[in-house]
Amino acid sequence: MESTRIRLAKPAGFLVGLGAVLALTVGALPAWHLPRGTGSNGADLTVATGPTGELGIPIGPFVRGNDLRPGGDTAEGTIPVRNQTGTDLAVTVRAMPSIPDLDDLMMVEVSAGLRSVYRGTLAGLVVGSGQAFLLDPGQTRALAVRAWLPSSVSEGYQNRIEDVTLAFDVQAPGA
Repeated sequence: MESTRIRLAKPAGFLVGLGAVLALTVGALPAWHLPRGTGSNGADLTVATGPTGELGIPIGPFVRGNDLRPGGDTAEGTIPVRNQTGTDLAVTVRAMPSIPDLDDLMMVEVSAGLRSVYRGTLAGLVVGSGQAFLLDPGQTRALAVRAWLPSSVSEGYQNRIEDVTLAFDVQAPGA
């Protein structure tokens, strides 16, 4: 008699445990549900620097923006730029994007210290900042870059991945 109870208790205990697990799992399923997406991603942007001879600049990415959407977040970063020469330098900045898709859509602002050297589209920065910032020998300035998609943009930014390299053009002031 005792052995019959034990034989029946094991499967019964298993079924009770299995029922408890199923009840908890079914009750937890709504919490595990991921919200539905919009079906498209915003733009991803990375801005990096490359080596230069006259300027001491950390090489690599310093601005990253993921899922950028019009009127939404901005991608921002700051990097030190140092004059490694023994003469004064006038420095301008150019953008070299990996694809042209965002050139006319993406807005960019570049400043060196308190001085704004460019504000406009990425396409305009491909041509160059136009405005130079001056560096005395050994002087370091923080170069800040901010990029965003204006709220007026409605199409063409979705699922774009843009890698931009900043190039620095240097010359003696007044040259």
